[in-house]
Amino acid sequence: MRLHILSDLHLKFEPFAPPAVEADAVILAGDVSTGRNGLKWALKTFPERPVIYVLGNHEFYGQKLQKLIAELKEMARGTNVHLLENESCTIGEVAFFGATLWTDFTLNGNPVVSEVVAQTGMNDYRRIRTLPNYKRLRPSDTRQLHAQVMRISNSLYQVGHYPSAVIKGIKCALGCLGICDDFMAEPFHRFRDGERARVQSCLRELTAGVENCCASNAAC
Repeated sequence: MRLHILSDLHLKFEPFAPPAVEADAVILAGDVSTGRNGLKWALKTFPERPVIYVLGNHEFYGQKLQKLIAELKEMARGTNVHLLENESCTIGEVAFFGATLWTDFTLNGNPVVSEVVAQTGMNDYRRIRTLPNYKRLRPSDTRQLHAQVMRISNSLYQVGHYPSAVIKGIKCALGCLGICDDFMAEPFHRFRDGERARVQSCLRELTAGVENCCASNAAC
């Protein structure tokens, strides 16, 4: 499957005309524009192609978080745009899982300090409101939203035989070959030692098969 992936377009500041790309689906990975404008742009720009749209933090600026999600889902209903918030959709034989990940504030080892710094310094906690009381978004809110995403992550590799696990295996194989690091962003994780050993064994078998094939061709 060929994917046209776009993110952080921030159309509020400058228009963007995407290049013509042959793709089976478009992925809009957040921060397309504020409020409903990103979805309107997607519907106008990609009318004949499946679009997967995951909201970024900037979509929520000047909005009520829960209300905007509900409104955008209703706008997208029956269209070619799949707006994913802790949900999945299937295009062809590929399952896509989407959610606004937010954060659990544990990256630097002190979530309490991180939450204080975020609340005092990040526009998210001034520009986004939540229901039911129209209060400002708080770090505790985004921590809970992050936890919701992580709760569904354990099922990502247990839905049928979709290629999500294959992608993880390919990343591990590339890491074993020294082509790239096998880091996987949340909610995905690196392969464990046992899984990595299986990938390395498959790579050795594949290498041996290729060498034998080359040797046979040379003998002919």
